[in-house]
Amino acid sequence: MLLTLNGPVSGLPVSQLHVPMPMSMPMAADHSHKKRKLDKADRKPRTPSAYNLFVKEEGDRMRQTGQFDSQTDLMRELGAAWKRLTPGERLVWENKAKTHEAEGGDVGIESSSVPDTEEPEEATESEEKKKKKT
Repeated sequence: MLLTLNGPVSGLPVSQLHVPMPMSMPMAADHSHKKRKLDKADRKPRTPSAYNLFVKEEGDRMRQTGQFDSQTDLMRELGAAWKRLTPGERLVWENKAKTHEAEGGDVGIESSSVPDTEEPEEATESEEKKKKKT
């Protein structure tokens, strides 16, 4: 009779017994084939998509109206507004994204760096109306 880690077992030497390795023991692994992860400071920021630009500009405009109680409500409405866009309206945003990418922009965009839309003209008209009233 032979002795094993768990007690006497007849006919099997300790070297032939299967003893499962605990999950807490790390396995030796060769990670030399993996690329080194770059620090955040070394990474090039992604260029914003058409949707990202839409959310940035329209979100700022919607926030100014003050009708949304929370960021969740605002994002829900922005997502629905994006889905309602016609293909022609989406094309405008896609062109803005391509222009932004060609200029080498990143996600931290300034609204002045994005090509103007027709909305500022409407704002100008409303400002003129206010001036006429005063």
